[in-house]
Order: sequence, then structure tokens, then C-alpha cells
Amino acid sequence: MLRLIPLITIALLSGCSNLAWTPDPKVYAPPPASQIDVDGYGIDAPVDILASGQLPITITRTLTNVGSLNVPAGYTVTETVQRLKFQAINPTVWEWVEVADPQFTYFTCTATGPALAPGQQADVSFTFPGPDCVGPPPPANPLLLDCGLYKETLVTDAGATIVESDESDNDTEHYFFVPSSQGRLNMTATPNPTNDPNIDVFPTPRPPTVQIDAKQYPAPGPVPVTAWRVNIFSVPATAGWIVNGIAPVAKPGALGNLVPPMQIIDPAPAAPRTVRYIVDIDPTRAEALETVDSKVTAITTDGCQIRQRSLRTKVFWVP
Repeated sequence: MLRLIPLITIALLSGCSNLAWTPDPKVYAPPPASQIDVDGYGIDAPVDILASGQLPITITRTLTNVGSLNVPAGYTVTETVQRLKFQAINPTVWEWVEVADPQFTYFTCTATGPALAPGQQADVSFTFPGPDCVGPPPPANPLLLDCGLYKETLVTDAGATIVESDESDNDTEHYFFVPSSQGRLNMTATPNPTNDPNIDVFPTPRPPTVQIDAKQYPAPGPVPVTAWRVNIFSVPATAGWIVNGIAPVAKPGALGNLVPPMQIIDPAPAAPRTVRYIVDIDPTRAEALETVDSKVTAITTDGCQIRQRSLRTKVFWVP
């Protein structure tokens, strides 16, 4: 479905037509339950977490003619929805990868693009399943997407019929995630788990913040201070999982480390696994206020459950 948007003022490229997707995020209907940024795991991208895989799902993105010449109607706009496979790349690295198998391409959607004057926009929407979308392939449930990560690829002027000043902005990719309804992966984050009297915890505004008074620790450093404890467990305790922690860039007087930095657990035991976020404090080098952000991401080995916690720690130093 295409919907023209009233003409707006845009910085135009001279002498040519040029179709481009707006940088605004895609709009989903029904709306996603949340969005997270996934570092590593083969994608390094934001991911929309859907409430379920119940179909139909409609996605909308805005297309703009950022050139200075008219774009005639009749060009092709396509949307491909592909499920990715979560697998071990080596004994310590797991990633989502594309699979050259038609069974992993769930929908292929095609529409005819509208005429656009310079600066004019149009909303492009696809509903899958729908008249413009072919799929999903058997044996997938036609009313429910399988759990896992999906990659969407939108392409305008797929047949290269429009002469454009820049073809590189014709494609845009995005990821969404369908959680499994079978079992659950849980993650809890506890600030200041050792009840260190030199640490203050601020639950609001979000994200919750741990603040460490650096001057209370003996010099010279580094002095390891446990700022957070993260527990990961599954219910029932049968699925394996991968835990990946992203530590921040080193600061002059504070360096955050996740211990251990990576775990591969398969199968998962009944007892929770623990990741500690330890900040090495050097009181002689700490600045007035250092923020050392980190996060922990856990994914089940079947790629069907994902959990993430952000860990914000501030190191405060007053002479």
C-alpha cells in the first residue's frame, strides 16, 4: 500500500531524481513490545521485539524523492522477510547468519512505486500475509511466525528503471524478533550486591544507576569494586544459552569489566549463572565524574529467547 505525503521542504540534490528511505524507524502494526540494541551476534543493530509472531503484521516506511527531478510512477518496491539461523561460528562465538534456503525466506512482497515530485514523500506499507506478499513457505504456520530473529530488506527501484544520482540509499535493512512461547529466559540485575557503603544506588531516572565514591578506596589503584551482579536462568531449565557482555571504553580512573566476559552454557543448569560487573577504581586518576556503561545480553542456543540488561555505573571523585 502506498500513501502520498504532502510536499515538504527537503535539501535537494541537483540535476537528478533520487529515491531514498527516510532515517525514521519502520512502523509496525501491531506495535513492538520493546526495542534493544544487539552488539555482536552477527548483526550489531537495533532489534524490535514483537509481542508475538501472530499474523498479519504490517510494516510502514517513508520513501522520499530527495533529488531535483520528478520520479515517474511504475518502478518496483520490494520487501523481503527472512528468518536467520542462530549457530556456533566457533567454540566461543555464536552468530545469526543468513541461510541460502527458500524455507528461511518467509515473505517476498512487491508493489509499484508512485510518482514523486522533488521533495515529495510516500508511505510504503506491506502486510504479510497479504495480496502483495507471497509466503510463508511450508511447514510454517500461516497464522504464526516461527520464533527467532528476522531480517527485513526494503528495496526501492528494484529493477533500476529510474536514473538516480545515488543508488546506495535504495536499500534499507531492519531486524525484528519473535519470542518463543515455550519456556522463558530470565535475567535479573542487582546493584551493589555486596552492600558496599561507598556505593549509592539511584533507581530513577532510568536506567538505574550505581554511583561509586572513588575517594573512599585506597591508593594506588586499581581497586576492584563489584557494582552489579546479573543472574541468568531459564524456566524450565532445559535450554542452553549464550551470554555476551559488552564492557565500556577505558576511563582514566575507572575501567569496567564483566566477569566472566563470555559464557557458553549448553545445556543450562537449574541454578542461575552469574555475571559480575566489576569496576577497577584508581583514586589517583579518577576524574570528577566518570560514567562507565555496559550491558549483558543472553540468547538461548535455539535463538528463540533474548534478554538484555543495561548496567550504568558512575564513578564520583571529589578531592
